Amino acid sequence: MATVDLARLESFSAKTATNVLARLAFHVALDVEPPVPVPVPPPLAIEEASGKGRSVTVTFNEPIDPGTLGGPGDWSVSPLAAGVHVVVTDVAVLAGSRVAVLTTLPEMTTIESYRVTAPATIRDLDGNPIDAAGRTADFVVPRASEPECATAWAATADGDLLDVGAGFFELVPWSPTVPPASLDQLVWVSLFSDRRADPDDELPDRGGDPVYRGGWWGDTYTDNAFGSKLWLLARAPVNATTLLKVRQYAEEALAWMVDTGIAARVDVTVERQDLGRVALKVVVSKSDGTKEAVAWPDLWAAFQAA
Repeated sequence: MATVDLARLESFSAKTATNVLARLAFHVALDVEPPVPVPVPPPLAIEEASGKGRSVTVTFNEPIDPGTLGGPGDWSVSPLAAGVHVVVTDVAVLAGSRVAVLTTLPEMTTIESYRVTAPATIRDLDGNPIDAAGRTADFVVPRASEPECATAWAATADGDLLDVGAGFFELVPWSPTVPPASLDQLVWVSLFSDRRADPDDELPDRGGDPVYRGGWWGDTYTDNAFGSKLWLLARAPVNATTLLKVRQYAEEALAWMVDTGIAARVDVTVERQDLGRVALKVVVSKSDGTKEAVAWPDLWAAFQAA
């Protein structure tokens, strides 16, 4: 640091002394570090929300004061579209004070979007109020057999999205509120998507390198392989063995519809039409007793078109 003997300033003229003091102030200023800005934490807000059945879980971005949680009447859970309207009957905060659990009545509608709104009275542990823009969060109620956050999407040729979460498939645009696809669409997607081949399956020669084995990246995250193995028969002769495999592969691809309750049963019929044609018919029986049939007089032609 620069220093000056102030006693010697008596022999300087006023102008000289002023210059020396000015230089001293300049050097002292160089030795002073600028203040470090203190980061401002984000305001209190809902970080995420999820719901299933009669329970809604709300997670905040920091611990809250449990005394400011409010009562059931201070919270609201409302559908964004066609879901059942519910009433909050209980609310509690879990250990750690970051998570609040709401109980609703009746049960929320599956595959519908809901919005949860927290009361404005909520404060963090320092007494700061919840941000007005952070009092709401949207979530989609999953199916009863589907774990939360298990949804994966893949684009189709028509620009729709394919939901392949937990073995249930539906063709929908990018919105959780669009009704599920019709049964014939579900059958189409199940039969004409290439299921991953097993290690002992005989692969048709496609001339590619590496060898094509079907499937898609989502198979890595589920034990329920998607699609059918009909593609393995692309170069197979039309004989009794091939007809048996067509029926086996079709039943395998459609089994999820019965497992998930979409259908009460699925019946597959395979017939040889001539030397080069195979006819396939699928009859889906629903739990209400009604049936829907989908048929392909020439399965190989339909498979090439898909």
